[in-house]
Amino acid sequence: MDLKKIMALAVMFVVALPSLTVVMGLETFAIAGYKYEDKDHDGVHDEGEPGVEGVTITLTVEDDEGNPVNIGEMSTDEEGYFIFSELEPGTYTVTETVQEGWVASTETSYVIELSDETVSLGFGNYVVETDTDLECSIEIASLYLEDIKGVVDALWGEYGEYPDHAEVLDRVKDILGYGDAEGAEDFLIQASEAYDSGDYNLAARSLAAARNILGRVNGMLTSVYKAHKVARTERFILQVEHRIEGLEDKIERLKGRFGAVKANKAHVSMGLAKGRLGQLGESLSVDNVDEVIDGLEVTIAGIDAALEDVGGDDSELLEAIDRLEAKIRVLRASSEKLASKGLDTLDVDGGLDSAESLLSAAFDSLVEDHTDEAETLLEEADDIVSEASNDLRTIRHPNKGNKDPKPGNKNRGSR
Repeated sequence: MDLKKIMALAVMFVVALPSLTVVMGLETFAIAGYKYEDKDHDGVHDEGEPGVEGVTITLTVEDDEGNPVNIGEMSTDEEGYFIFSELEPGTYTVTETVQEGWVASTETSYVIELSDETVSLGFGNYVVETDTDLECSIEIASLYLEDIKGVVDALWGEYGEYPDHAEVLDRVKDILGYGDAEGAEDFLIQASEAYDSGDYNLAARSLAAARNILGRVNGMLTSVYKAHKVARTERFILQVEHRIEGLEDKIERLKGRFGAVKANKAHVSMGLAKGRLGQLGESLSVDNVDEVIDGLEVTIAGIDAALEDVGGDDSELLEAIDRLEAKIRVLRASSEKLASKGLDTLDVDGGLDSAESLLSAAFDSLVEDHTDEAETLLEEADDIVSEASNDLRTIRHPNKGNKDPKPGNKNRGSR
């Protein structure tokens, strides 16, 4: 086994068994670590980020008067590892010497209270070709922060009424820097100020801290999004079930026009689709929501195919009526949600009522073989539904296009 593998295993072994030296009666411990190239500048050692050889690591300890005394110095091996062993309990400082042309994305010095365990550290650096690389990274992170804030505000408007998710979103706002606690925005301001003063190491560390927070936020927002993706999928399954029930009733009323064979075949297809929906609903979870959505698409395609098999102009009109009814159901759900927040949706509700009446009349005309009249009524209903959809959009976003900052953002001038 070559030296670098032995060193890597030694570090892992010491970290995994911090009490080994105690068992041997030496009462000593170790400080181990790893120096890596932080390619994405986020201050986290990710897979694919290699170790850096030849970086000087210095170990100091406080004397009786509290002054630092250099007790060890070594270079990282070709895999980036280092280890100071047989250390007695005490206060130690481990410091890296940042190589010329590199910028630290983590702390360059750690104070360690070594008492009853072995400590493992990580030092991350990245190469900066020009000073403007760091400035651009700060600018990009600041823009990304504003994008994330927009997402948080949108999610709050969508999911803030749910206590579990409101709690997560509140924590997200805190760590982004909406409140008084130090957050991503504070670190970016610090990074910008440090860059302007020429302290590139501090600027890089502050940037790394901000990126770390933004990475955590992504995970937290993903958890909210996934949970509500499940909830929305559940609602969609119910909507499709309502659609099938409505189609079964319509197919029965049009049985004389379709013919018994085609109508019965369509009924069988609707029954199979309903059974499939039940299976999808029972299996739905956060882990398989995408698979369930794929299954829903297949089920809906089967419903559409069943309607097409009926054939003729009657089938096309029935499909058009069915689609518009589904759209009305979605708009009603949106209207109810906005009304629950105290917004005025009475005109929208009135329009949807009128559209439903027109659709009912259009279907009656279709049953009576007055297809031209059915088409005219359908077009009128479609116009009303389109208007209601636009009205809901205006109610939901009354200030769309307003460039003023969103409420809740501190807008403290991060770069």
